[in-house]
Amino acid sequence: MGFEGYFDLIILTYVIIILVCLIMTALFFVEKSKNKTLEKKNEHLLNVISGLIDTCDLYDRDHYKRVAHLATAIGRRMGKNEEEIAVIRRAAMLYDVGMILVNEDVLKKPEALTMEEFDSIRIHPVSGYHILRDLYKEDDVILAAKYHHEKYDGTGYPNGLARKNIPEIARIIAVADACDAMRCHRNYREALSVDDVRAEFKKCRGTQFDPDITDIMLSILDTEDAAEQVMGVNDTKNILVVDDDRLAINVAKNIIGTIPGCRVYTAQTYANAEKIMEKVRIDLVLLDLVMPDTDGFDSYENIKHGSDVPVVFMTGEKSLDIIMKASSLGAADYLVKPLSHAVLKETVRSILGLR
Repeated sequence: MGFEGYFDLIILTYVIIILVCLIMTALFFVEKSKNKTLEKKNEHLLNVISGLIDTCDLYDRDHYKRVAHLATAIGRRMGKNEEEIAVIRRAAMLYDVGMILVNEDVLKKPEALTMEEFDSIRIHPVSGYHILRDLYKEDDVILAAKYHHEKYDGTGYPNGLARKNIPEIARIIAVADACDAMRCHRNYREALSVDDVRAEFKKCRGTQFDPDITDIMLSILDTEDAAEQVMGVNDTKNILVVDDDRLAINVAKNIIGTIPGCRVYTAQTYANAEKIMEKVRIDLVLLDLVMPDTDGFDSYENIKHGSDVPVVFMTGEKSLDIIMKASSLGAADYLVKPLSHAVLKETVRSILGLR
Protein backbone atom coordinates (compact mmCIF):
# COMPACT_ATOMS: atom_id res chain seq x y z
CA MET A 1 0.00 0.00 0.00
CA GLY A 2 1.44 3.39 -1.01
CA PHE A 3 1.57 6.58 0.97
CA GLU A 4 -1.67 7.82 -0.56
CA GLY A 5 -3.37 4.58 0.48
CA TYR A 6 -2.21 4.99 4.07
CA PHE A 7 -3.32 8.61 4.03
CA ASP A 8 -6.79 7.64 2.76
CA LEU A 9 -7.00 4.94 5.45
CA ILE A 10 -6.12 7.44 8.18
CA ILE A 11 -8.75 9.89 6.88
CA LEU A 12 -11.34 7.09 6.75
CA THR A 13 -10.45 6.06 10.32
CA TYR A 14 -10.91 9.63 11.56
CA VAL A 15 -14.22 9.92 9.74
CA ILE A 16 -15.44 6.68 11.33
CA ILE A 17 -14.32 7.86 14.78
CA ILE A 18 -16.13 11.20 14.31
CA LEU A 19 -19.31 9.43 13.12
CA VAL A 20 -19.20 7.07 16.11
CA CYS A 21 -18.76 10.04 18.46
CA LEU A 22 -21.70 11.85 16.84
CA ILE A 23 -23.90 8.76 17.11
CA MET A 24 -22.89 8.22 20.75
CA THR A 25 -23.60 11.89 21.52
CA ALA A 26 -27.01 11.67 19.86
CA LEU A 27 -27.85 8.50 21.79
CA PHE A 28 -26.70 10.19 25.01
CA PHE A 29 -29.07 13.12 24.52
CA VAL A 30 -31.94 10.82 23.53
CA GLU A 31 -31.38 8.79 26.70
CA LYS A 32 -31.08 11.97 28.73
CA SER A 33 -34.41 13.18 27.32
CA LYS A 34 -36.03 9.83 28.19
CA ASN A 35 -34.63 10.05 31.73
CA LYS A 36 -36.03 13.56 32.17
CA THR A 37 -39.45 12.38 31.02
CA LEU A 38 -39.27 9.45 33.45
CA GLU A 39 -38.16 11.78 36.25
CA LYS A 40 -41.17 14.03 35.60
CA LYS A 41 -43.52 11.03 35.70
CA ASN A 42 -41.92 9.77 38.92
CA GLU A 43 -42.20 13.24 40.45
CA HIS A 44 -45.88 13.36 39.52
CA LEU A 45 -46.46 9.92 41.08
CA LEU A 46 -44.61 11.06 44.19
CA ASN A 47 -46.81 14.15 44.52
CA VAL A 48 -50.00 12.16 43.96
CA ILE A 49 -49.11 9.60 46.65
CA SER A 50 -47.95 12.23 49.14
CA GLY A 51 -51.16 14.15 48.45
CA LEU A 52 -53.17 11.06 49.38
CA ILE A 53 -51.16 10.70 52.60
CA ASP A 54 -51.79 14.37 53.36
CA THR A 55 -55.53 13.72 53.40
CA CYS A 56 -54.96 11.53 56.47
CA ASP A 57 -53.44 14.45 58.41
CA LEU A 58 -56.27 16.10 60.31
CA TYR A 59 -54.19 19.13 61.28
CA ASP A 60 -51.98 20.17 58.38
CA ARG A 61 -52.10 19.42 54.66
CA ASP A 62 -48.45 20.38 54.03
CA HIS A 63 -46.83 18.36 56.81
CA TYR A 64 -44.97 15.98 54.50
CA LYS A 65 -43.58 18.75 52.31
CA ARG A 66 -42.10 20.40 55.37
CA VAL A 67 -40.75 17.10 56.71
CA ALA A 68 -39.07 16.58 53.34
CA HIS A 69 -37.64 20.11 53.54
CA LEU A 70 -36.26 19.47 57.02
CA ALA A 71 -34.96 16.00 56.22
CA THR A 72 -33.04 17.24 53.19
CA ALA A 73 -31.64 20.12 55.26
CA ILE A 74 -30.37 17.54 57.78
CA GLY A 75 -28.96 15.41 54.96
CA ARG A 76 -26.99 18.30 53.52
CA ARG A 77 -25.47 19.09 56.91
CA MET A 78 -24.48 15.43 57.14
CA GLY A 79 -22.54 15.83 53.89
CA LYS A 80 -24.87 13.81 51.67
CA ASN A 81 -24.49 14.24 47.90
CA GLU A 82 -27.37 15.40 45.70
CA GLU A 83 -28.35 11.86 44.68
CA GLU A 84 -28.59 10.87 48.36
CA ILE A 85 -30.54 14.06 49.10
CA ALA A 86 -33.05 13.16 46.37
CA VAL A 87 -33.59 9.73 47.99
CA ILE A 88 -34.08 11.36 51.40
CA ARG A 89 -36.66 13.70 49.91
CA ARG A 90 -38.61 10.83 48.30
CA ALA A 91 -38.53 8.86 51.52
CA ALA A 92 -39.71 11.87 53.52
CA MET A 93 -42.66 12.40 51.17
CA LEU A 94 -43.73 8.75 51.39
CA TYR A 95 -42.78 7.37 54.82
CA ASP A 96 -46.33 7.63 56.24
CA VAL A 97 -48.11 6.04 53.27
CA GLY A 98 -49.41 3.27 55.52
CA MET A 99 -51.68 5.81 57.21
CA ILE A 100 -54.06 5.66 54.24
CA LEU A 101 -55.14 2.20 55.50
CA VAL A 102 -55.97 3.39 59.03
CA ASN A 103 -59.69 3.78 59.69
CA GLU A 104 -60.70 7.45 59.55
CA ASP A 105 -62.92 7.05 62.65
CA VAL A 106 -59.85 5.98 64.63
CA LEU A 107 -57.87 9.00 63.44
CA LYS A 108 -60.71 11.38 64.35
CA LYS A 109 -61.64 9.77 67.67
CA PRO A 110 -61.42 12.49 70.37
CA GLU A 111 -61.27 10.15 73.37
CA ALA A 112 -58.63 7.59 74.34
CA LEU A 113 -58.11 4.75 71.87
CA THR A 114 -58.72 1.11 72.72
CA MET A 115 -55.76 -1.26 72.52
CA GLU A 116 -57.10 -2.64 69.23
CA GLU A 117 -57.48 0.87 67.78
CA PHE A 118 -54.00 1.84 68.92
CA ASP A 119 -52.59 -1.31 67.32
CA SER A 120 -54.26 -0.37 64.02
CA ILE A 121 -52.18 2.82 64.07
CA ARG A 122 -48.99 1.12 65.26
CA ILE A 123 -48.98 -1.23 62.26
CA HIS A 124 -49.08 1.57 59.67
CA PRO A 125 -45.26 1.42 59.17
CA VAL A 126 -45.60 -2.25 58.19
CA SER A 127 -48.46 -1.42 55.83
CA GLY A 128 -46.43 1.39 54.29
CA TYR A 129 -43.42 -0.86 53.83
CA HIS A 130 -45.41 -3.39 51.81
CA ILE A 131 -47.17 -0.70 49.74
CA LEU A 132 -43.87 0.90 48.75
CA ARG A 133 -42.15 -2.40 47.98
CA ASP A 134 -44.39 -2.64 44.93
CA LEU A 135 -43.72 0.96 43.83
CA TYR A 136 -40.08 1.72 44.63
CA LYS A 137 -36.92 -0.32 44.31
CA GLU A 138 -34.89 2.00 46.56
CA ASP A 139 -34.21 0.25 49.86
CA ASP A 140 -33.89 3.54 51.75
CA VAL A 141 -37.38 4.67 50.75
CA ILE A 142 -39.11 1.52 51.93
CA LEU A 143 -36.93 1.18 55.06
CA ALA A 144 -37.83 4.73 56.08
CA ALA A 145 -41.50 3.80 55.89
CA LYS A 146 -41.07 0.75 58.11
CA TYR A 147 -38.69 2.07 60.76
CA HIS A 148 -39.44 5.79 61.26
CA HIS A 149 -41.17 5.01 64.59
CA GLU A 150 -38.23 3.07 66.02
CA LYS A 151 -36.54 4.81 68.97
CA TYR A 152 -32.81 5.09 69.53
CA ASP A 153 -33.08 3.31 72.90
CA GLY A 154 -34.98 0.34 71.42
CA THR A 155 -38.44 1.13 72.80
CA GLY A 156 -40.06 2.00 69.46
CA TYR A 157 -42.05 -0.04 66.95
CA PRO A 158 -42.60 -2.20 64.94
CA ASN A 159 -39.40 -4.18 65.67
CA GLY A 160 -37.85 -2.49 68.70
CA LEU A 161 -34.59 -1.77 66.87
CA ALA A 162 -31.97 0.31 68.67
CA ARG A 163 -29.11 2.67 67.85
CA LYS A 164 -27.32 2.04 64.53
CA ASN A 165 -29.53 -0.99 63.84
CA ILE A 166 -32.19 1.55 62.86
CA PRO A 167 -31.57 2.52 59.21
CA GLU A 168 -29.98 5.96 59.05
CA ILE A 169 -32.66 7.38 56.77
CA ALA A 170 -35.35 6.36 59.27
CA ARG A 171 -33.41 8.12 62.05
CA ILE A 172 -33.23 11.28 59.92
CA ILE A 173 -36.95 11.27 59.14
CA ALA A 174 -37.88 10.52 62.75
CA VAL A 175 -36.19 13.77 63.81
CA ALA A 176 -37.63 15.83 60.93
CA ASP A 177 -41.13 14.41 61.50
CA ALA A 178 -41.03 15.12 65.24
CA CYS A 179 -39.79 18.66 64.66
CA ASP A 180 -42.63 19.62 62.34
CA ALA A 181 -45.23 17.74 64.41
CA MET A 182 -44.25 19.76 67.48
CA ARG A 183 -44.65 22.96 65.49
CA CYS A 184 -48.20 22.02 64.38
CA HIS A 185 -51.36 22.66 66.37
CA ARG A 186 -53.05 19.59 67.83
CA ASN A 187 -56.49 19.27 69.42
CA TYR A 188 -54.80 18.46 72.74
CA ARG A 189 -52.16 21.25 72.64
CA GLU A 190 -51.09 24.40 70.87
CA ALA A 191 -48.12 24.43 68.50
CA LEU A 192 -44.84 24.55 70.43
CA SER A 193 -42.48 27.49 70.11
CA VAL A 194 -39.03 27.03 68.57
CA ASP A 195 -37.53 27.26 72.10
CA ASP A 196 -39.88 24.51 73.35
CA VAL A 197 -39.00 22.31 70.36
CA ARG A 198 -35.31 22.84 71.07
CA ALA A 199 -35.82 21.86 74.73
CA GLU A 200 -37.75 18.72 73.78
CA PHE A 201 -35.00 17.56 71.43
CA LYS A 202 -32.39 18.05 74.15
CA LYS A 203 -34.55 16.03 76.52
CA CYS A 204 -35.01 13.14 74.06
CA ARG A 205 -31.47 13.15 72.65
CA GLY A 206 -30.06 9.62 72.85
CA THR A 207 -33.33 8.06 73.98
CA GLN A 208 -35.96 8.68 71.32
CA PHE A 209 -33.65 10.28 68.75
CA ASP A 210 -30.18 9.63 67.34
CA PRO A 211 -27.90 12.05 69.28
CA ASP A 212 -25.81 13.06 66.25
CA ILE A 213 -28.84 13.78 64.08
CA THR A 214 -30.48 15.58 67.00
CA ASP A 215 -27.42 17.84 67.28
CA ILE A 216 -27.77 18.69 63.59
CA MET A 217 -31.45 19.51 64.10
CA LEU A 218 -30.55 21.73 67.04
CA SER A 219 -27.98 23.54 64.90
CA ILE A 220 -30.69 24.13 62.27
CA LEU A 221 -33.03 25.51 64.94
CA ASP A 222 -30.25 27.86 66.06
CA THR A 223 -29.97 29.44 62.62
CA GLU A 224 -31.41 32.88 62.01
CA ASP A 225 -35.12 32.91 61.08
CA ALA A 226 -35.29 29.13 61.54
CA ALA A 227 -39.01 29.16 62.24
CA GLU A 228 -39.88 30.49 58.79
CA GLN A 229 -36.93 29.63 56.56
CA VAL A 230 -36.22 26.07 57.70
CA MET A 231 -39.44 24.88 59.26
CA GLY A 232 -41.73 26.31 56.59
CA VAL A 233 -44.26 27.83 59.01
CA ASN A 234 -45.12 30.55 56.50
CA ASP A 235 -46.34 28.43 53.60
CA THR A 236 -48.79 30.82 51.95
CA LYS A 237 -49.28 30.15 48.24
CA ASN A 238 -48.81 33.26 46.09
CA ILE A 239 -50.92 33.35 42.93
CA LEU A 240 -50.42 35.94 40.18
CA VAL A 241 -53.41 36.78 37.96
CA VAL A 242 -52.34 38.51 34.73
CA ASP A 243 -55.21 39.95 32.68
CA ASP A 244 -55.89 43.34 31.08
CA ASP A 245 -59.60 43.01 32.00
CA ARG A 246 -60.14 44.40 35.50
CA LEU A 247 -63.48 42.57 35.82
CA ALA A 248 -61.85 39.21 35.00
CA ILE A 249 -59.12 39.94 37.56
CA ASN A 250 -61.69 40.69 40.26
CA VAL A 251 -63.64 37.51 39.47
CA ALA A 252 -60.50 35.38 39.71
CA LYS A 253 -59.38 37.18 42.87
CA ASN A 254 -62.74 36.66 44.60
CA ILE A 255 -62.81 32.94 43.72
CA ILE A 256 -59.23 32.27 44.80
CA GLY A 257 -59.86 34.28 47.97
CA THR A 258 -62.16 31.47 49.15
CA ILE A 259 -59.20 29.02 49.20
CA PRO A 260 -57.41 29.05 52.58
CA GLY A 261 -53.68 29.76 52.47
CA CYS A 262 -53.68 31.65 49.15
CA ARG A 263 -52.60 35.23 48.49
CA VAL A 264 -53.48 36.88 45.17
CA TYR A 265 -51.33 39.35 43.21
CA THR A 266 -52.68 41.02 40.06
CA ALA A 267 -51.23 42.67 36.95
CA GLN A 268 -52.95 44.16 33.90
CA THR A 269 -49.82 44.06 31.72
CA TYR A 270 -47.06 41.51 31.36
CA ALA A 271 -44.50 44.21 32.19
CA ASN A 272 -46.14 44.70 35.60
CA ALA A 273 -46.32 40.93 36.07
CA GLU A 274 -42.55 40.69 35.51
CA LYS A 275 -41.92 43.32 38.20
CA ILE A 276 -44.06 41.40 40.70
CA MET A 277 -42.29 38.12 39.93
CA GLU A 278 -38.93 39.77 40.52
CA LYS A 279 -39.96 40.74 44.05
CA VAL A 280 -42.31 37.94 45.15
CA ARG A 281 -42.07 34.13 45.05
CA ILE A 282 -45.00 33.18 42.84
CA ASP A 283 -46.38 29.64 43.10
CA LEU A 284 -48.92 29.80 40.26
CA VAL A 285 -49.62 32.16 37.34
CA LEU A 286 -53.06 32.59 35.74
CA LEU A 287 -52.26 34.16 32.37
CA ASP A 288 -54.64 35.75 29.86
CA LEU A 289 -53.77 34.73 26.29
CA VAL A 290 -54.69 38.14 24.80
CA MET A 291 -52.64 40.91 26.42
CA PRO A 292 -52.15 44.50 25.25
CA ASP A 293 -48.35 44.44 25.47
CA THR A 294 -47.52 40.88 24.36
CA ASP A 295 -48.95 37.61 23.08
CA GLY A 296 -49.92 35.20 25.85
CA PHE A 297 -47.84 32.36 24.42
CA ASP A 298 -44.80 34.64 24.22
CA SER A 299 -45.40 35.68 27.82
CA TYR A 300 -45.58 32.02 28.79
CA GLU A 301 -42.21 31.33 27.14
CA ASN A 302 -40.69 34.29 29.00
CA ILE A 303 -42.08 33.09 32.34
CA LYS A 304 -40.88 29.52 31.85
CA HIS A 305 -37.39 30.66 30.83
CA GLY A 306 -35.42 29.84 33.98
CA SER A 307 -38.54 29.17 36.10
CA ASP A 308 -40.65 26.09 36.79
CA VAL A 309 -43.69 28.00 38.12
CA PRO A 310 -46.90 26.39 36.78
CA VAL A 311 -48.90 28.56 34.36
CA VAL A 312 -52.62 28.27 33.61
CA PHE A 313 -53.92 29.94 30.44
CA MET A 314 -57.18 31.90 30.54
CA THR A 315 -59.05 32.80 27.35
CA GLY A 316 -62.47 33.35 25.88
CA GLU A 317 -61.55 31.12 22.95
CA LYS A 318 -63.03 27.61 22.98
CA SER A 319 -60.54 26.29 20.47
CA LEU A 320 -59.10 22.78 20.35
CA ASP A 321 -56.07 24.13 18.46
CA ILE A 322 -55.27 26.51 21.31
CA ILE A 323 -55.88 23.78 23.87
CA MET A 324 -53.46 21.46 22.08
CA LYS A 325 -50.85 24.22 21.72
CA ALA A 326 -51.12 25.00 25.45
CA SER A 327 -50.72 21.32 26.24
CA SER A 328 -47.71 20.93 23.94
CA LEU A 329 -46.00 23.88 25.65
CA GLY A 330 -46.48 22.24 29.04
CA ALA A 331 -49.09 24.61 30.48
CA ALA A 332 -50.56 23.40 33.78
CA ASP A 333 -54.14 23.88 32.52
CA TYR A 334 -56.44 25.86 30.23
CA LEU A 335 -59.48 27.79 31.50
CA VAL A 336 -62.26 29.38 29.45
CA LYS A 337 -63.73 32.74 30.45
CA PRO A 338 -66.08 33.64 31.99
CA LEU A 339 -64.41 31.69 34.76
CA SER A 340 -66.37 28.99 36.56
CA HIS A 341 -66.11 29.28 40.36
CA ALA A 342 -65.93 25.51 40.88
CA VAL A 343 -63.53 24.84 37.98
CA LEU A 344 -61.07 27.61 38.88
CA LYS A 345 -61.09 26.66 42.55
CA GLU A 346 -60.45 22.97 41.83
CA THR A 347 -57.74 23.84 39.31
CA VAL A 348 -55.84 26.00 41.79
CA ARG A 349 -56.24 23.51 44.63
CA SER A 350 -55.12 20.58 42.47
CA ILE A 351 -52.03 22.30 41.05
CA LEU A 352 -50.90 23.63 44.43
CA GLY A 353 -51.72 20.45 46.36
CA LEU A 354 -54.38 22.12 48.51
CA ARG A 355 -57.23 19.64 48.05
